[in-house]
Amino acid sequence: MSRESEVVNLLTERTNRGSQKWEPTAEPGEFATVVGEVSITICALPDREEPASPNYLITVKDSRGNAVLEILNHAEGVTYKQLKDLFERARRQALNLDKTLDALIDQLKKEK
Repeated sequence: MSRESEVVNLLTERTNRGSQKWEPTAEPGEFATVVGEVSITICALPDREEPASPNYLITVKDSRGNAVLEILNHAEGVTYKQLKDLFERARRQALNLDKTLDALIDQLKKEK
């Protein structure tokens, strides 16, 4: 297993457990988290050839803000599905999507 793949797997596990918190950034469609002194962002990048299938990019920055690692969905040992799933989980958490949907469903049920 590559180190890039291990980073993605561990972030996914922690995000699924709720122990890794993601926040939206100032950039639309980009979400950030912190692990120790390292900051991590994940975003979807448009693909001109396949607009319905964006590329996903994880950027790892050190404590000085230097981008020390970029993981794209074609990185060694990292699949498109892994990055897409992590992006979706980070997005749902950062935007409180489940809470918003629950409130919407409750309201729709009341207005029957």
